[in-house]
Amino acid sequence: MDEKINAMLAKLGRKPLPGAELLNELHEIADHHPLYPTVFFALGVVYVFSEEYEESIHYFTKACKLNPFFVEAMFNNAASHSKIGDIAGHLTWLSRIVEVGHKEDEIVIQAKASLDEMDAVIRETHGIDLDTYIKNAKRFKFAQEKMQVRQWGKAIDIFKSLLKKTPDIPSLWNNFAICYANQGEKEQALKHTKKALEVEGDYKPAQMNLSLIEKMVEG
Repeated sequence: MDEKINAMLAKLGRKPLPGAELLNELHEIADHHPLYPTVFFALGVVYVFSEEYEESIHYFTKACKLNPFFVEAMFNNAASHSKIGDIAGHLTWLSRIVEVGHKEDEIVIQAKASLDEMDAVIRETHGIDLDTYIKNAKRFKFAQEKMQVRQWGKAIDIFKSLLKKTPDIPSLWNNFAICYANQGEKEQALKHTKKALEVEGDYKPAQMNLSLIEKMVEG
């Protein structure tokens, strides 16, 4: 089965890419072999080639659930999370590779090197370790989910606690400002947007928000 799937994936090197046809073939195999992790890994790879990273994450994650030691799927999952800007997910999957893989494996060595590099940068930039950064990033994502359902107060509470630990991250201040703006609190929104720009003067999301918030009417 692996040889068949590998031969199918080899088609991805051709032009034009055989996306739809290949997906149909792999989905058919998956329907007949729903417990076979390699086919879901292959589906993830195809979606990466078509730059559908959310879909690729779904299938890489499924492959990892079926085989908790499938480090190749974990590595690709980490890469796809990075592509969508989910740093917490990216680092979490790299950490999983180091936890379950053999330390002599090249993919484990690469994952550990990436984590060590990130840890050094995070310690120097934010004064916290990698584990704390990952936890904070997950909480940041949770706060953004609260924003999507207009639970501004809950999101604000999370941003407040995160800013106590890492006040040097402009996106925290900017999202904080967005919450206040959506509650009609112009003064607070302006204050926190300007704080984001104090942290990083050319932070474009805050620059854009500032011009919009300045046009707001309080209340």
